Amino acid sequence: MSAQETYRKAYPHLDLPYVSWGLPYEVACAKHIKETYNASRVYIVASRSLSKNGNYLQRLIDAIGNKNIVGIQIGVSPHSPFSETLNLLAEFKKTKTDCIVTFGGGSIIDACKGAVLVCHSYIET
Repeated sequence: MSAQETYRKAYPHLDLPYVSWGLPYEVACAKHIKETYNASRVYIVASRSLSKNGNYLQRLIDAIGNKNIVGIQIGVSPHSPFSETLNLLAEFKKTKTDCIVTFGGGSIIDACKGAVLVCHSYIET
């Protein structure tokens, strides 16, 4: 953990999730991908607006490193349609993704959470 970063449990009585603040988003993502999760096959799902307006997505890609990125999807339709969620799941499986980075809010996060939930449900049954 960096001297600039605060990293702790979100809820003291639960093991997960953790929250982090004090570092720029792309720096925190790259750090935790490598050090916390020991991941090497990263899939980024980014919002259309953040991808188009400014260099935010490129800064994230540069911080993570191209060799670790197995896929990038720009945008998810409003309300995270199930068909798009299943398409993400197929992409995650095809690319053997071991870490998903969401870059944006709402529908993007919901679609990724849905894909992971379906994946875990499928594996456990």
